[in-house]
Amino acid sequence: MSETEHAHPIDRREAIRRVSALLGGIGFVGGSTLVTACENAQRRAAAAKGGVGSFTPRDIAFLDEVAETILPETKTPGAKAVQVGAFMALMVTDTYAEGDQAIFRDGMRKLDEACRAMHHTAFLDATPPQRLALLEQLDREQKAYMDARHGDDTPLTTSA
Repeated sequence: MSETEHAHPIDRREAIRRVSALLGGIGFVGGSTLVTACENAQRRAAAAKGGVGSFTPRDIAFLDEVAETILPETKTPGAKAVQVGAFMALMVTDTYAEGDQAIFRDGMRKLDEACRAMHHTAFLDATPPQRLALLEQLDREQKAYMDARHGDDTPLTTSA
């Protein structure tokens, strides 16, 4: 990574937006509705042991690893420690329309296929550096696509 890439680290909100885009392009709603939904879903996700909706424990482990790659443990707990995989599965199951759920699941499948193509192993079997390299590559591709789609090289802005 170049110094410029480290000069502007992304915050957790941006990381969540990017994971959402990466796994099917479906965005979460904003504002206090999201916070309330997150709190309720986190309690329900913590209670889920054998999977959530149509998501198997392996699916949830996959989502945990994607999220942990983006939000690793530092001085604060990482994504796995706060059960982000179960939370994402719950949010998709409870709030996405059937077609959008299929898009999300297809995004999971494509991410695993991309890992196999890049590293010759499934995402869950990849090392943390391999996972990070893959997600960074996909993020660069997504940014280039969005920049080209908008016809310029200026960063996209979103309202928060």
